[in-house]
Amino acid sequence: MPAGAVPVAAPPPRRPVPAEASVEYPGEDGLPMPTDLDHYAWSMVCYRMLKHRFRGCRDLLIACDMLVHYERGNNKAAVAPDVFVSFGVPPGPRSSYFVQREGKPPDVVLEFASPSTVRKDAGIKKEKYRQMGVREYWLVDEAYEQLRSEECPEGMVAVWGPLLQLEVRFADGQLRFWDREKALYVELPEEESDRLRLKERRGRLEEQRVRRSLKPGQPSLREAPVARARGLRASMRRSSSNRNPAAMVAMVLPGPACRAGASGESAGGPGAGPYLCDARVP
Repeated sequence: MPAGAVPVAAPPPRRPVPAEASVEYPGEDGLPMPTDLDHYAWSMVCYRMLKHRFRGCRDLLIACDMLVHYERGNNKAAVAPDVFVSFGVPPGPRSSYFVQREGKPPDVVLEFASPSTVRKDAGIKKEKYRQMGVREYWLVDEAYEQLRSEECPEGMVAVWGPLLQLEVRFADGQLRFWDREKALYVELPEEESDRLRLKERRGRLEEQRVRRSLKPGQPSLREAPVARARGLRASMRRSSSNRNPAAMVAMVLPGPACRAGASGESAGGPGAGPYLCDARVP
């Protein structure tokens, strides 16, 4: 667990209950989509970042502007969070989220306040989420004075989210998620693709630069270690075929000077070979 993380109790067990067939539940709240561009952009960026961050999870549902029905038999008891995360719930297409059918409420809810919704988000909606059992509620509002926050080196205000195990950073119209364990910002899919393409392109350019600077016949950076190993093996084979074991020892621990005999044998005795020593006595 990264530094600053707060231990969180395990979510309550999921107990799915089928919804009543006689009650019709609307799939939309009947309200228009937010007309504030910042509101809409924040919602979509936050949703896509979280989807990318938790991609591959089979027991995690992340939804954006989906209607949540929280009271059994009452089709008017519903609310549509900007973004919500529900642990232990399998992802998949849904027209709405039924608390009774899924067996649990969302765990984390994020609302992006606009001048027309800030009072409702901080009042009525907050109370609904509390009664529903939402464990973490994030209200992002530029005009709201945030408490227990930290100032980041780049001037962003940071608040730790214990359930997501991510740090929410917001300033100058930008909202980012910071992964403390990896010390990296959570990327959008296109950001990750651009970064990997740039890294690959830099690698190709560096390899081309090295190739242009090589002399004819000189091995490249990748080929040099292989060439050195190949040359060393060839040298060892030549040494072992030309010299007997006694001569190899003599090269390491040379003996006294000797005179070669007429037959090519040295004073070291038969079989010692002419490599025992190079010095000759006049």
